[in-house]
Order: sequence, then structure tokens, then C-alpha cells
Amino acid sequence: MIMLAICSALLGSLFGIWYRVIVLVPATLIGASVLVGTAAAAGAGLSRTLASIAVLSLMLQAGYVCATVIRALAPGWNGRSGLTAPIVGNRGTRTH
Repeated sequence: MIMLAICSALLGSLFGIWYRVIVLVPATLIGASVLVGTAAAAGAGLSRTLASIAVLSLMLQAGYVCATVIRALAPGWNGRSGLTAPIVGNRGTRTH
């Protein structure tokens, strides 16, 4: 369960950097279907399966929120291509 929580939070933080909030819906549905399939194969009970789905959903959302807050608080950082601030100076220009 701890591994599921850590991986879900990391995946949620990646989604928070690169995608909009709507990506959490299909990610949760795909993750829940994978968890239901593995729980059925392992013979786990309904309460354990529902708890795993709840952990997946909550940690995806928590990771997404944390990454979005960090991205909003870091000036000049857009998460995709690094710093967006322009280069100051005359780099790359020739002055003959």
C-alpha cells in the first residue's frame, strides 16, 4: 500500500507539471481498473480493493496539487522547458 501511495503521488506530480486537471479522471479510472484486476487475480477482499482505489485517487490528487502549487510559486518556471526568463546580455551576437 505504501508503494502504491508513493508511485501515485509521483505520477500525480508529473501530471501536475505537464497536464491539466482533467487528466486525473482517466488516470484514476485506468488505475482503478488495474487495481481491480490485480485484486481479483490475487483473491483480495472488497475492502482492501476499495482502500487501494482510495489511496490511488487521493495520492494522485495530492501529487497533482503539490506540483501545481510549486509550479505556481516558482517564478519563471513552466515545468516543460525549464526557466522561461529571457537570457540577459548579448550572447551569440557578434560585435565587429
